[in-house]
Amino acid sequence: MAVAVAAVAYASWPSPGAEMSTDPVGFAVPDETSTLVDFKLTKSPEATVTCAVQALNEGYAVVGWEYVTIGPAEESVTHHRAELRTVSLATTGSVHTCWVVGTGS
Repeated sequence: MAVAVAAVAYASWPSPGAEMSTDPVGFAVPDETSTLVDFKLTKSPEATVTCAVQALNEGYAVVGWEYVTIGPAEESVTHHRAELRTVSLATTGSVHTCWVVGTGS
């Protein structure tokens, strides 16, 4: 477990000159086994980014988790939807964190 936490912390460390942000757009909970999370990502157009998206229950426990990788795009602002499988009913969904995994050459 500690190794996984260290790996995520290392991967989350910002790359030099890499500025990005996420803005929540919304979420939907169609049923007890899925949650949809919509978000806007602002990044350098040539960057590839991975985002950890989560679904939480009413006690703020994580009930769903998905990694979403977003590659280069023509625009610096893009919209995305993550579909998460959940182990129980979620009451919210959001982007936990994002990090740069590569840049175009």
